[in-house]
Amino acid sequence: MRNSNFEMLRIVAILCIVVMHSSSFVNPDDYNFLLLKLIGAIGNAGVSCFILISGYYGIRFRWEKFLRLVYLTTIYSIVVTIVNEYENLSLSSLAKSFLVVPLYNNWFITCYLILMLLSPFLNDYISKVSQKSYRRLLMVCLIVFSIIPTLFNSPAYNGTVLTMGGKCITYMIFLYLLGRYIKLYHDKVSFLPKRNFLWYTLVTMTIFSLNVSASFLFHKPISTYAMDCSTLILVASVLLFYLFKSLTFQSQIVNYVSSSVIAVYLLDGIRIFLNNEFFHIAKFSTSYWLPAIIVAEAFCLFIIAIFIDKIRILIFGRVENKILEKCRKYCFQVQSNIEHILTKFAL
Repeated sequence: MRNSNFEMLRIVAILCIVVMHSSSFVNPDDYNFLLLKLIGAIGNAGVSCFILISGYYGIRFRWEKFLRLVYLTTIYSIVVTIVNEYENLSLSSLAKSFLVVPLYNNWFITCYLILMLLSPFLNDYISKVSQKSYRRLLMVCLIVFSIIPTLFNSPAYNGTVLTMGGKCITYMIFLYLLGRYIKLYHDKVSFLPKRNFLWYTLVTMTIFSLNVSASFLFHKPISTYAMDCSTLILVASVLLFYLFKSLTFQSQIVNYVSSSVIAVYLLDGIRIFLNNEFFHIAKFSTSYWLPAIIVAEAFCLFIIAIFIDKIRILIFGRVENKILEKCRKYCFQVQSNIEHILTKFAL
């Protein structure tokens, strides 16, 4: 059985992300301003944790894994569209949901698929480079992709090198390299869980305080220190990663649930339906119940998504595996033909 520490981290990370997304329905005002800043400070570390875990274990490219992720992204995108637009469903909206990957409608999945394609080359580089050169590369990436955009949050810079403050393949590659470095050179490093949690709390509260202070100073909402590529978010993510790394336990329930975490992310869009039909978060924008309503919607989405994914596997699992296996063979054949042509022409 797999060690459940990182599986539990995946569950915690997706819950943080879903809570953060659910808070987007709130009408921002002076009453809930601090709550939204706190949720943002906590939530964005979740995305980075996923890539750190991938880097720690390493991505071994397989066509079946690649195709399965494309398939799940497409299927669940269609499900989300049908659920949210059941009254005014159109062919154009279905077409957009079907082309969710090539249209870059889900930045994380598209970037992760690119990361999967690049992983053999990244892994080959990692296996040959010295620790000293590896460390220098990480320092350059840290400065270019995290420190500079955090200190100088320029739209021009973030729109080119870093699309939308870290929501891009360059920053994802950096996180992957960082995760591999931890595995290769710092795997035996451990910290006391309580001390690690205190440091994580301190960094998170620093992010919260800086965003609040900057917002009051410039008289407009500022979330620079909570964006994906923020150096402080990076530090919080690494601390959270080490916190769960220091834990050792096994749980069939945790592993069972975590195997469907990707479905929670892909079905995150149905929160629009849940909010419109049941939770109406905006109506609670000035209520003491607002935090509870946000968390309730997030947990409801989490449970529904896990349930849908398990039902999908139960009913369609075998058929999906057969179809994906045929697609895998076809892709492998195409790959072999391309490699043969390139070898023939010595390219």
